[in-house]
Amino acid sequence: MLGYPPDVLLGTVGFDYVHTEDAAFVAESFAQILKRPGVHAPLQFRVRTKDGSSRHVEAIPNNRLDDPILRGVVLTFRDLSDRVRVEEALREAEERYRTLVEQIPAVTYIDKVTDGPDEPIYTSPQIEEMLGYTSEEWLRGRLWSQCLHPDDRERVLAADERFENGRESFSEEYRLIAKDGSVVWVREEAVETRDYAGEPQYWQGVIFDITERKNLEEELQHRALHDTLTGLPNRALFSDRLRHAVDRTRRETGKIAVLLMDLDDFKLVNDSLGHRAGDELLVDVGGRLLASLRTADTAARLGGDEFAVLLENLADVGEAERVAERILDTLRPPFALGERETLVTASIGIAFDDTTATNQGPEELMRDADVAMYRAKRSGKARYALFEESMSAKVMERLELIDDLLRALAREELALRYQPKVSLATGRIVGFEALLRWEHPERGLLLPEGFVPLAEETDLIVPIGRWVLREACHQARAWQQRYPCDPPLVVCVNLSAKQLRDPALFRDVHQVIRESGLEPSGLDLEITESVAMEDASATAATLEELHALGVRVIIDDFGTGYSSLSRLESFPVDYIKVDRSFVSRLEEETGARVLVKAMIDLAHALGLEAIAEGVETAGQLERLREMGCDLAQGYYFSRPQPREVIQVLLEE
Repeated sequence: MLGYPPDVLLGTVGFDYVHTEDAAFVAESFAQILKRPGVHAPLQFRVRTKDGSSRHVEAIPNNRLDDPILRGVVLTFRDLSDRVRVEEALREAEERYRTLVEQIPAVTYIDKVTDGPDEPIYTSPQIEEMLGYTSEEWLRGRLWSQCLHPDDRERVLAADERFENGRESFSEEYRLIAKDGSVVWVREEAVETRDYAGEPQYWQGVIFDITERKNLEEELQHRALHDTLTGLPNRALFSDRLRHAVDRTRRETGKIAVLLMDLDDFKLVNDSLGHRAGDELLVDVGGRLLASLRTADTAARLGGDEFAVLLENLADVGEAERVAERILDTLRPPFALGERETLVTASIGIAFDDTTATNQGPEELMRDADVAMYRAKRSGKARYALFEESMSAKVMERLELIDDLLRALAREELALRYQPKVSLATGRIVGFEALLRWEHPERGLLLPEGFVPLAEETDLIVPIGRWVLREACHQARAWQQRYPCDPPLVVCVNLSAKQLRDPALFRDVHQVIRESGLEPSGLDLEITESVAMEDASATAATLEELHALGVRVIIDDFGTGYSSLSRLESFPVDYIKVDRSFVSRLEEETGARVLVKAMIDLAHALGLEAIAEGVETAGQLERLREMGCDLAQGYYFSRPQPREVIQVLLEE
């Protein structure tokens, strides 16, 4: 133990071998031992060895001074050095583990498995930040089951029972009620540890706070079925409710009606007061529309200034007409838009489903309501009209518009407007989005929403899209040559669902690039998130082919649909475009800032760039810069302009 032969130690003073730092403790302890005969508690201290090192020992003292034969103190020594080293290593390991556990952004816990209820023995201090309870409160009160959200309690306790019975692992997402009454979404993962005999010993688990993720998912899922501007159901949700309502009328006695409403001269509001005022108006209209209906009725915004209402359990068509009158009355008071007030009127078409007479389906009801709405609009402002078979003349009018659209290309009535895209890092124009317009000889300048849906329905969108592609690429190449920069200016062209499904799309793109002399990297192809999700596999294959050619791909309206988050990585995407509905609220709403920042961070995490559209104020621009957004476009920089105006911009 010490390195000395026994005969060397005999006759020496034992205290001489005690480590200097422990000498006082040993001397004091030995003094107490001398006062009382018998065996005393073991002493632990260090001793010096012959080679100058030290060892940890345990000495059990036995005072035998009153023994007439022995008259001394017997000390039995045991070498503890190895045990002390192991204990120190364990303490260091435990300290490192505790430091790690208490630094990760999650709650870690250990419960001891007993014959009765499990005994919680450790919960990391992060529980206080997550739920407001200290570790001691959480352990002492055994609060886990008490804090389960009532709506999740039965499900989670059943999963916990299956876990404890060894039938399956524990991996659940559920809600807990915090100390202050707030609701916290968590994800819990737990495993069972067993002893050497295979008996359950501990439950070890970790609890993550996923409230922010859940809120984002719910927000995105809500936006997939609701209009982002007004909060009303969108076309998809309205169509689903209408389909179920039609099915119910086949089994029950109540009737249904569809009301389609279009604001009169809404374009004038946008043109004269700006899109922000137009958005405010649409929100107010949606609010007044809801106020006119019963709680069981459905109001939706289908797009632009078009709204729809579904009325159920009607006795006769008169009830639907009275609702239409009530809606028109609600819209008559002026709308306050900023410092101005404006009057707005609407036209409403009513399609009544009398199953005994017509046995109509959802599509027929929507079509008939649309026909009736246009009849009301042609009859004068602030009117409603009930669909009648004689209104089929409306179909003829649509056919005339189709004929006009067929001849629009030959007559050179179609035109492009270009909206600049600006790098937020440099402030310079880096490219343009090509936007389609129709200079109709009788109807004036038509925006895409006025004719593109019709072009989609009739497949005219394919030749029109081919024309847009050719015009935009030739113009981009001309600007590149006249205004050289590094990297060269880029043009962006929107693709519709029909174009994506056109088998000749790749050939058309390749041919136009070759004819125009534009490098493939000078062309961006943009599709909306909803279009991408219509047939995700086919879309991904088409985009892969185009991407291999060298063109870049943009996903538009990002964040307005939910499914794309899970499929985004399967598409060859270079940019995501943050929808203007989010950008417009950056200065007012914390939620919008959180969502936009999350989208930009997601884009960068996937190696993509983020484009913000609809930038209208310096404040929005500053927020986007702070968030690290790459590109932006909107009225703050420039409205969509003819090429002559764009050339002036480029000259400057």
